Amino acid sequence: MSFSDYERLGQSSREDLRLLRQEELIIEATEAIAAAMERVGITQKELAERLGCTKGYVSQLLGGGRNLTLRTLSDVTQALESVVRLELQPRYVRELPLEAACWVANDNAWVMESMSDVEESYGAAA
Repeated sequence: MSFSDYERLGQSSREDLRLLRQEELIIEATEAIAAAMERVGITQKELAERLGCTKGYVSQLLGGGRNLTLRTLSDVTQALESVVRLELQPRYVRELPLEAACWVANDNAWVMESMSDVEESYGAAA
């Protein structure tokens, strides 16, 4: 079985794994900001004007080169007329191989659960 660089990094030292999780969160946050900018229809320059900063600063934020604090994220979402909703999920749910997981309806939301949990709850036909 051959592992990708990403999978190898995920199985390496605690420190490497900690750094990997940080990078994943940075990417998730910056992608959400970029999607909100597209939805609202504003450019980096316009976002910079709303924030009272330079376009270069916004570019660094979106590129992951600038530390995106919770305060900065709050300012950005305010400028984008958006809100942030955080949800902490058990890591095992996020890391399940696709063949071992499925999406199920739960409290009006779709969540990923392990196939063994689904089979236990709904029977093997799930």
